[in-house]
Order: sequence, then structure tokens, then C-alpha cells
Amino acid sequence: MLLVPDTPCNKDSERASARRLFHENTQGTQQKQLLLMSTWRSGSSFVGEMFNQHPHVFYVFEPLWHVWHALYPTGAAAMHGAARDALSALQHCDFQVLDMYKKAEPNITSRDLFHWENSRALCSRPLCEQAADSWHASLVNTKECERTCPPRDMNAVGSECAKRAAVVIKTVRIMDLNVLKTLITDPRLKIKVIHLVRDPRAVASSRLKSKEGLIRESLQVLRYSNLHPRQDEAEVPRTPGGLMHAPPPLRHRVRGSTRLNALAALGVICEGQHRSLELALQQPEWLRGRYMLVRYEDVVRRPKLALSAMYNFLGLTPTPDLLNFTFAMVHGQHYGDEGDPFQVGSLDARAALYAWQERLSQDEVVEVEAYCGKVMDLLGYRRVDDTARLPDGSHNLFFGRDYFYA
Repeated sequence: MLLVPDTPCNKDSERASARRLFHENTQGTQQKQLLLMSTWRSGSSFVGEMFNQHPHVFYVFEPLWHVWHALYPTGAAAMHGAARDALSALQHCDFQVLDMYKKAEPNITSRDLFHWENSRALCSRPLCEQAADSWHASLVNTKECERTCPPRDMNAVGSECAKRAAVVIKTVRIMDLNVLKTLITDPRLKIKVIHLVRDPRAVASSRLKSKEGLIRESLQVLRYSNLHPRQDEAEVPRTPGGLMHAPPPLRHRVRGSTRLNALAALGVICEGQHRSLELALQQPEWLRGRYMLVRYEDVVRRPKLALSAMYNFLGLTPTPDLLNFTFAMVHGQHYGDEGDPFQVGSLDARAALYAWQERLSQDEVVEVEAYCGKVMDLLGYRRVDDTARLPDGSHNLFFGRDYFYA
């Protein structure tokens, strides 16, 4: 049984007040609700920034970090209930739900939110009175925000959230689409899901570069695999020479090297993605009109088209300023995997697509394809022939496809 920190009794009336405020502020309108569902190192911070920059969107960056951080070392599956409760409250602009996961001072403020200093909503008027009056699409000056924007209580944050046309929440901590069924079928909510995926080999390359920063998350993901053992353990990685490498089952890999845990966790994530895609392809009634599948590679190659498609799915229109911002973001000079894994900046689109071909060894590629081959096939990512050399970095190893909607 999952043990969640007790909530002080006097919080109940405050949370009820926040819910009433949400309904009062949105009376006569239907606030749009979107969950950007992805996994670590899949471009979700980059894509999330496209929603962070819209003046009528209240964008919430990775709120489930608070849940996972407070309940560590609980495994991912055991936290699904807490995660759903938090997401439901946040879609109602009830940020006081996060009080339960703050271990120090009981009253959470805007400055306690994970990466608050990157939020356009928290670093702009009216929540930050010293911010400029005008709004144009640009990355937040985090140092300026930290210097000039005071902490705001959660009632003020919730009030501003409720005034926006849409609430968009980004999370990498939902392992399976079916976990969201109770949220999607909740008549009080109108949640849509954009499922962002990326070539698992590119994800692996990025995870290996930032593996030290994902140690805790990898262990929590691996504990999830105790409940979901691999179904394809007979599919064993091979070297180019045909040598068989038979790694232990993923459910046994909670201890070991950081590198091993990083790749094993990716295997568990790919299994969850495969289950999610199979569910979406079945198009159950509760998911119809609520689900959109987007590949990161398609966003990077055709950013304006991708942005327009995602906003059309949400029910909003991107501003010309936002379209130009998005185009500029994929025509930078560096690859987005450098430095802080949560920092967003302009990137070199070609490098973002092909860098893994230069960074991963042949054995690593074969290992990732063994773990993630089934989901790669569903998503249109070509496998590398294990008897040949890796491409030279100029080959498209994914098939063209349209966006998929349930």
C-alpha cells in the first residue's frame, strides 16, 4: 500500500476554495486541458516550450517530480494513484495538492514548483509585477525572473491558471497510457493527451550522457518492471560478429552500474510505450478524440507544421510570433543534450536527429534495438542491420508518417 504524507486538515477548505475559484473563473467557458506525455530525453521540454510561450496557456512543467521526489524510493507503478490525483487537481488549477509532497515548510509557493524560473506564467504579469507589460515569444531570462519575481501563494497561482484558455501539463513520469483512463473518462475533466515519442536509440544516447542525473529515476522505473516483466526476454542482443549477449531479465536489474541501469530502464520504458501504442491503435471509445501521437523527429524536421497540428488538436491557434519562435528554435548551433537535461535552447535540428549514430557503439545500438525493437517497428524507426556498419550520420532511419489520432 502506498503511504502518502498526511495533509493538514486546515488545507481542505483552502483546496475547496481553489476549486470554486476555478469554476467561477471559467464559468461560461470550457477551459482546455492537455497532458503532454513523454519520457526522459525525448524532447518533451523542447516541445513543452511551444505551449509555455502562448499567452493564453498556463503551462505546468513536470509537477510529478514533486511526487516522485517525496516518495523515493517507491517504484513508478506504486505511485500511479498519487500521480493521477495530482494531475486531476492541477488540471483544475488546484496547486495546493503539491503541499502533500513538500517535506520542509508546509505551505508551498510558486518558487517551490519544479523549474519555476522557466515558466512564462510565473515570470510574467500579473504574478510577477515587475515583468514587462508586453508579451512576445522568447525564452525566460531565468536569472532576471529569480531576481525580480517574488514567491506567490498557491491561491494566486491557481487564480491566474483558471483565467487562461488552456492548462497544459508536461510529464515524463506516466509509464502507461492506460493509467490515465480514469482521468480521461472523468466527466469533470476534458483532458486530451499528446503522446510524444522519440527514436529509442537517440533517447539511449542522451540518457547515457546524462545518466548521473537520472540515477534515482532509473531505479524507480526499474522497480516498475517487477510488476511488468519483459515478454520478449528470448530476444537477445547480438554483436556484429554474432556473439550472444544474454543480459539478466530487466526485473532483476535494480542494482548494478549506472550505465546498465540507464539502458535497462529504457527497456522498461519501451515496454510501457508499446502497451500504450497498442491500446491507442485499438481506439477504445474513451480515448477517441483525446489522443494524438507525435514523433519528436517530425517536430524538428517541420516545426511550424507540427506546432499547428498540436495546437489544432488542443483547440487553440498559435500566434505568428510563436510560429517564428518555434522555427528559430530548431535552427540553432548546438545539440540540445548538452548540460542541464531540463534546460531548453535553440538547437541544430540535424544534430538532434542524427547525433546518436555517432555517439553509440554498434553493440549499444544492437542492445537498444533488442530492448525496444517492437515499439520501434510500430513507430516507423528502421532497425540497423547488425551485420553492417552504422550509417555515417546522414541517413534517415525513420519512415515518413502522418500524426496518429485515436
